Amino acid sequence: MQGLLDWMRREMAPRRLINSEDLDLVHSVQSIEGAVTWIEKHKEKFDQARERLILERRRAARAVMEEPRVVEPIEPVVEPLASVEPVVPE
Repeated sequence: MQGLLDWMRREMAPRRLINSEDLDLVHSVQSIEGAVTWIEKHKEKFDQARERLILERRRAARAVMEEPRVVEPIEPVVEPLASVEPVVPE
């Protein structure tokens, strides 16, 4: 098994036929029980990560729904006065 992984790292990864980080996910076991133990361990980690992601998305959605809408005040439009002659009392 190690020979195959070494070959894949040496031949396939440089040509980008496989992601070299993915090869770190490969694990060799000697029995079915060992495979089941490995899979259950990593499935538990996956399920925990998935649950955290779901909770984070729910919190974010609630935060968006609960955010008060901020309405920016509108500046009043002041028109410049037309040129006006001063009124002098008689």
